[in-house]
Amino acid sequence: MILPHYSYLLAGLIPQGQVKIYPDAARGFLFQHHTAFAQDVEAFLNTPH
Repeated sequence: MILPHYSYLLAGLIPQGQVKIYPDAARGFLFQHHTAFAQDVEAFLNTPH
C-alpha cells in the first residue's frame, strides 16, 4: 500500500490517470466496495480517451 499523497502524484504521471480512495478500505477494498469499484471501472472504460 502507498500513501494517498503518492497515489495522486503517480496518477498525475499517467495519461488519464485517476485515483479513487474508498473509505475505510485496505487491501480488501475489492470485497468491501465491490459495487462502487465495478461502477468506477465501467465508467473509466466507457470514457473516451
